[in-house]
Amino acid sequence: MAESDIVMKEVEKVTNDYVPLAEACSKIFFALVAMKGIHYLYEFSLSFFMDTFIELLKKGEALKRITKGDLE
Repeated sequence: MAESDIVMKEVEKVTNDYVPLAEACSKIFFALVAMKGIHYLYEFSLSFFMDTFIELLKKGEALKRITKGDLE
């Protein structure tokens, strides 16, 4: 039981480290969704956004210089 508490605290810490990224992605996605109000051709799906985001993570040159321990 004590061991699972330690694991859960570590999971919570790691999860909290990604909250700023999740908030930023959320803002970008909902800005893209709102663009449909400007013109109907500006319609983007969540799968399009996720594909773009994953591609950025895989090929982002600036991201390659960041170490695993340096989340900020």
